[in-house]
Amino acid sequence: MIAVPILRSLAPWGLALTLILAVVVIDPEPARAHAAPPTEPMTPLDAWDAVRPMGLGIKIGNTLDNTTTWETGCGNPPITKQYVQALASYGFRTVRLPVVWDTYAKNGRIDAAKPARVGEIVDWITGARMI
Repeated sequence: MIAVPILRSLAPWGLALTLILAVVVIDPEPARAHAAPPTEPMTPLDAWDAVRPMGLGIKIGNTLDNTTTWETGCGNPPITKQYVQALASYGFRTVRLPVVWDTYAKNGRIDAAKPARVGEIVDWITGARMI
């Protein structure tokens, strides 16, 4: 390709234009080849039909949705794996885990520990075969 050496000499835009040109020239497949496969149509479902497969449920509230202090602000202890396993042993099959993010954002960013903690609890829930 003759245009590549010429574009490189136009730094700093040369590299960006080279990459764009390379993508356009190298990718011979049409855009439709990258489209998502068609999905099956959704089946209409009313609330009562949706509840049946969910079974008995529980909300672990006043923890990750506390707006003053993360997880223990309402006087609850931190959520543990044993607590989640106990819920499953009591027959709960569905868990609602509300989370509030905006209270904990600093300069528009959320500390990485917050989503990691939510993920840990969700892993315990799914590990206990609850949804």
